[in-house]
Amino acid sequence: MSQDEGNAVMYTGAGVRQYCSEARTASRADAINLAEGYRELRKTLRPLLGWRRSHLVAWQLRYAAEHAKQASAHSGAAYISFLKHFQPEVFGRLPKGRRRYAGSRSDFFKR
Repeated sequence: MSQDEGNAVMYTGAGVRQYCSEARTASRADAINLAEGYRELRKTLRPLLGWRRSHLVAWQLRYAAEHAKQASAHSGAAYISFLKHFQPEVFGRLPKGRRRYAGSRSDFFKR
């Protein structure tokens, strides 16, 4: 597999962090815009269609906003998983209280 310019960002730790950060920022902005669109569409349709029908029409935007918010959270979790599984030397340099321990319970109490 050759390293082309489009995928070059994924070959370094800093590139993965930047990619996940940009994805998180973009999906968070999308979630805010979709939630605002839901409120505006519902407010516009309410006098024309009534409360229930306006909710049924605009509900899909609310659903998309919730999933965009989840995508934002999962983008951050993807970078944390990258640190945990592919860069243990970086993950191990965290202060002791912020480190996650993945050993057995007996090893935990020996520290």
